[in-house]
Amino acid sequence: MAESPNQTAKGAVSALRTEHQVVRSEPLPTPSDLKGYEEILPGVAKRIIRMAEEQRKHTFEMQKKEQDHRHAHSKRSQYMALILGLAGFVCVWALNPSSAGQAGIILLAFVGIAVILAQFLKK
Repeated sequence: MAESPNQTAKGAVSALRTEHQVVRSEPLPTPSDLKGYEEILPGVAKRIIRMAEEQRKHTFEMQKKEQDHRHAHSKRSQYMALILGLAGFVCVWALNPSSAGQAGIILLAFVGIAVILAQFLKK
């Protein structure tokens, strides 16, 4: 009778393999790596640290520029929505609804203006 794949033969040795991996997302190497670099090339540790500081400063400046740009865009959108809303209100008011047909047109104009304003304010 043949052995099933789940059964082990007498005297078989099973081996266990483990693997250890370290992943870092920081701009600086570990202190032991930094010390090793310094032994190979004196002065490189200061250069690596200066490079990391400059990179962090650059990242901060770029994030600030992006935030300022978004704020200005939001402000501009609000002004445009205000201007369009007021212009639409003046146009509708100028039509002076005196009949039921004009009231329907005015209602549609308000709906159209509301849709346009919503697009400006959404972003």
